[in-house]
Amino acid sequence: MRMNVPTFIQLCHILREDGYITECSCDKVTLEERVAIALYGVSHNLTHRVLGERFQHSIEIIHQHMCRLCQSLVQLASIAFRHRNTGATYPRIRNSRRFYPWFKDCIGTIDGTHVLASVPREKHDVFRNRKGTVSQNVLVACDHDMRFVYVRTGWEGSAHDSRVLLDAISNPDVIFLIPPVEKYHAVDAVYRHMSGFMTPFKSGPGGRLHKKDYLIADILRFGI
Repeated sequence: MRMNVPTFIQLCHILREDGYITECSCDKVTLEERVAIALYGVSHNLTHRVLGERFQHSIEIIHQHMCRLCQSLVQLASIAFRHRNTGATYPRIRNSRRFYPWFKDCIGTIDGTHVLASVPREKHDVFRNRKGTVSQNVLVACDHDMRFVYVRTGWEGSAHDSRVLLDAISNPDVIFLIPPVEKYHAVDAVYRHMSGFMTPFKSGPGGRLHKKDYLIADILRFGI
C-alpha cells in the first residue's frame, strides 16, 4: 500500500475520529478494510474486478467504498498536506550560477498531460483529444525536486490546457497553491501569461526565443 503499519493506523484513526468517514453497525466492511482497498488499488493501479477478487467483495461494494474513501482523502488533503516555504528562493536555484538570479522567484513548474480515459461511448467525442485518443486532460504542478504539489483531474481531453489552469485558480472548491506576490510558476507557451504564471517570451515578429526561454524549457523537461 506504499505505507507502513503505524502510518496506516494513524490515517484510519484520523478518518474515524475527525468524522471524515461515518460508520454504523450494519457496515459489512470495516473502515480499516476500506482504507486498505483504496490505497492498495490506487498504489498498484488495479481494476475493481481485481480488488474484488483480492478482498472477496463484489465489484459494486468495491466501487462504492473506493469512491467514498477517495472523497474523504481529498477533504483531508487541505489539512494534512504541508507546502514548503515558497517565499524563499529554492536552494537548488540559489546555488546554481546558471539559474540564479534569473529564476530566483520561480517556485515550480506547471504542465498538462493526457491520461487515457474510460468513459461512456456517448461522451467519446467530448473526451477525444487532438490526437484522436479518448483521454482526460490532467494539470500537474511540481516543485524543483520533481515532487507533485498539485494534480487536477477530470477535464475532458478536448479541453485546452489554459482552460484547465484557469478553472484550478478560480474555482473556490479547488485547493490550489497560488504563488505569493512576486513569485511564479514556470509554464509553457500554451498557457496565458499572467501574474504568478510565467510563459516563455517570444522576441520579435519572428517568434525567436530568448536564451532565458530555453532555460524555462529545461526546467519544464528536466527540473533544475
